Amino acid sequence: MDSQNKSSQLNQAEISPVLKDYENGLISSAIEKALQLQKKYPDSALLMNLVATCFMATRDFGSAMAHYQNALKLMPNSA
Repeated sequence: MDSQNKSSQLNQAEISPVLKDYENGLISSAIEKALQLQKKYPDSALLMNLVATCFMATRDFGSAMAHYQNALKLMPNSA
């Protein structure tokens, strides 16, 4: 694995604050953090799913659906 590929992968330390906020009911904060990570990792299906889940928690179904659909485009066999 080359260093560019390694540095472009989402890691647990980066996603942990998003999960912690979500688990603590701080959904808006989780969304903000996840969307910032999404700028760095636009091809992360895991992150797309997490953002979608956060939007579902706020009942923003349109945004949730868009993120779920993007996640499926990135990983079509994950449905």
